[in-house]
Amino acid sequence: MHSITAMIATLSEIDKKKFLSVLKQKNKRNDTKNRELFLLLDGAESTKNIDVKLYGRPEKGAYHALSKRLSDALVDFIATKNFEGQASEDLETMKYLLAGRVFFEHQQVKLGFKMLAKAERKAKKFYLYSILNEIYYTQISNAHLDPVIDVQTIISAFKENKALIHKEENLNLFYASIQEELTKSHERASDVIQRNLEQFQISIGDQLTYNSLYRIVKICNRVAHATRDYFAIYEFVETACREIEGYDLVKDRHLNAHIQILYYLANFNFRIKKFTTAKSYLEEMNKAMQLQDRRYYKVFFPQYLLLKNLGFIYTNELQEAIESLDNCNFDFYSKEPGFWLDLKLTQVVALFLHSDFKAAFHLYKGFYRSDVWYAKKNGHLWVIQKNLLELMLLVELDYMDLLESRLQSFRKKHKEHIEKHGATRVLDFVKLISIVYFKTIDVTKEGFQKEMTKLLKIKPKEEDVFVIGFYAWIQSKVRDTSLYPTFL
Repeated sequence: MHSITAMIATLSEIDKKKFLSVLKQKNKRNDTKNRELFLLLDGAESTKNIDVKLYGRPEKGAYHALSKRLSDALVDFIATKNFEGQASEDLETMKYLLAGRVFFEHQQVKLGFKMLAKAERKAKKFYLYSILNEIYYTQISNAHLDPVIDVQTIISAFKENKALIHKEENLNLFYASIQEELTKSHERASDVIQRNLEQFQISIGDQLTYNSLYRIVKICNRVAHATRDYFAIYEFVETACREIEGYDLVKDRHLNAHIQILYYLANFNFRIKKFTTAKSYLEEMNKAMQLQDRRYYKVFFPQYLLLKNLGFIYTNELQEAIESLDNCNFDFYSKEPGFWLDLKLTQVVALFLHSDFKAAFHLYKGFYRSDVWYAKKNGHLWVIQKNLLELMLLVELDYMDLLESRLQSFRKKHKEHIEKHGATRVLDFVKLISIVYFKTIDVTKEGFQKEMTKLLKIKPKEEDVFVIGFYAWIQSKVRDTSLYPTFL
């Protein structure tokens, strides 16, 4: 994607109009083409021959110079807009601090302490620990000028704030350590998190900032996605989010993080089968996406839409999911391949569960790129799920020759990766697919059901909802029952 197109994609429709207005005011000549270039690049998938569209003839040099100026203007606009919105509390706090220092220089002691008191209240409200450190330092330095000031009280507050700064530093070390360990270790994710919390002396309920808690929840979501162990981490996430709910949320400052947290909560509850709770968090997320002139609506809508339709599928509203995904403008999300691929695969799943196997397979064939390409875009786990779905479709369509070929290909491509990551029951599932289709074992025999459950290591209460979905298909084949009711 062109870098300018990527920048434009971060703007809301209102921001785009404001930026075009800013360009119009800055342009000193009527023939400046920066606004035209902006409109051409807005939503463009390619910049091929864009100089010809702009000038009516090839003008690569002029186009690149104009692109550079437009890029600089966009960076300035985006930075200024976000600086005004997110740094206003920092600036106002600094304003009181600097004013206080000026008053001390001019021997206006009472005014100086009055300004510092205002700065302190602001800094505490918005968890501005570094600025608060400067405020306390200034108070201590000038405490001798006013006999009413209790310097020991200020020193105590100064030390408490220093401890909070140290805690924030420990959190940064915690994040780095967690990320590294979870990529190199097969240890239970919740154990890794708990051990690092203890190592860096971090307590969830101990005055962490909103953004710190958000980052912890974000890491937990990433870990759970990688391990599929949502149940083990959920209690930890719930504790962190209870703390978050107690914060005086400053929506202008935290709206992006707030929306993402609501999504994480919806996703965690969905994955452990608390569907009603997941739906309520999604509704909250949708409301938050409408704020600030829908500034973040475009950013978060794909993941909101994905989880909403998965909710339909898992709560006996399959037809709603099919209709919703059928009306989805997938081209709109093509610049964000992760969400586009998830939505498209969910549409295949919906048709599969509806037993419309031919339509599902027709859609599936739209995944025409190599597995290597898809793994780069959406991860190896996504590729494995996609390929398992293909095997199931081939069974349902009775494409024996193709199924044999795909079974061999699956083992050849993925066996090493699966064994390396300790996910051998995926291979067990593939084995069951072969048994069920080629009837190498009499699946109606007494005891096969127990063996099958043991083979897949199913724990219904703690199992990830997606894994149970695969298991349900096997059950429907073995018991010769309708797929969607068995799935539910």
